[in-house]
Amino acid sequence: MLNELVFVTSNENKVKEAQEILEFPITLYSAELDEIQNLDVEEVVRKKTETAFEKVKKPLIVDDAGLYLNVWKGFPGAYVKYVKEYAGLDRLQKWLALETDNTAIVVAAIGYHDGKQVRTFRGEVKGRFVAPRGENGWGFDPFFLPDGEEKTWGEVPSGEKNKNSHRSRALEKLKTFLIENNYIKE
Repeated sequence: MLNELVFVTSNENKVKEAQEILEFPITLYSAELDEIQNLDVEEVVRKKTETAFEKVKKPLIVDDAGLYLNVWKGFPGAYVKYVKEYAGLDRLQKWLALETDNTAIVVAAIGYHDGKQVRTFRGEVKGRFVAPRGENGWGFDPFFLPDGEEKTWGEVPSGEKNKNSHRSRALEKLKTFLIENNYIKE
């Protein structure tokens, strides 16, 4: 049985979101982890999880997210963090507005290391990358409008977003795995 789960990230928002979804004690281990260069968010998170375990030496999770734009054959994918940092998501949205297709898939991958091996859990949501709306969330939340919804993730409270986000879908898969393997109680 796990007494706690360590989340290795520099983003406290991710820890709060994970704690709400998993309903299990999570400890933040604040660290920036090197990322391999790969469009595939699952490959990035697998390597980050291995690196994190070398530092922490406890059962842990690591998270990464990607924004896969259909018109650009999946770019920026796992590189969205760098696009945000160097060009800005506003600029990305303006470039995308010049295209005829703004459909996207957001993907979260959660890496879990139990001391023996890494497992990854993937969650995704289809939608559109739109002009930013709303003040809630972080990252690309104000820009992402899920299919079938009228509000971006930036326009809804975190509890509402957490019910069906890419990260919640990945974390729910992790939670099921942890319960089924008696790491945590239901």
